[in-house]
Amino acid sequence: MRLQEQPDRTKPATLGLRQQILDRLGPSPVLKDQVIRDLNLSVDGLLPEIAILEIRGALQRDAGGMLRGMK
Repeated sequence: MRLQEQPDRTKPATLGLRQQILDRLGPSPVLKDQVIRDLNLSVDGLLPEIAILEIRGALQRDAGGMLRGMK
């Protein structure tokens, strides 16, 4: 079984994606599904980036699949 190559999380395209996610978030909660639709990306491609942003304190996950920006 061959393992899939993981994307480089430091590439400019990945960093740009994180900024696009943050650009859609403010102090008011936004549905995670809406962010996914707005960016027209797969869930598999977006959820790891959301997790990284959450770990770095740039966003917060709220109940009901809501996201909000922290900065």
